[in-house]
Amino acid sequence: MSEDAFVAPVDPADIGNVWQMQRQAVTQAAGSTGEPEMGKGEVMIGLAAYKGVCSPGANIDAVWYRVSMAGVCEQMGLLAAYKTEVGFTDAVLQVAATFPMKRMKTNVTYRRLPFDVVEFLSQIERTSAG
Repeated sequence: MSEDAFVAPVDPADIGNVWQMQRQAVTQAAGSTGEPEMGKGEVMIGLAAYKGVCSPGANIDAVWYRVSMAGVCEQMGLLAAYKTEVGFTDAVLQVAATFPMKRMKTNVTYRRLPFDVVEFLSQIERTSAG
């Protein structure tokens, strides 16, 4: 994280790898019944596991944060058009890896996500088309 609280850009491949690892862990925790209900079947993944799927020297904290923000957008239904069988399209990975995002502070209530969601989705659309 930079001094101005912006999250560092990361490698899009790291976003995709961490996303897949998290989804596999959740699916395994849910067993054959599919995705667990919200608030049930949480999975803890250790730092070593994240390092194992990211490129050498990756900023794991920034990768995790960016994947988390993409996950919130997915839960809100904003990325439904950009899903694949194994994760997100390349456009989502590219934009999520570099889009300006501020770090959310603990013990602060936010009314919106810490980035311009409309512009985030616009960039994904433009990247998909181009």
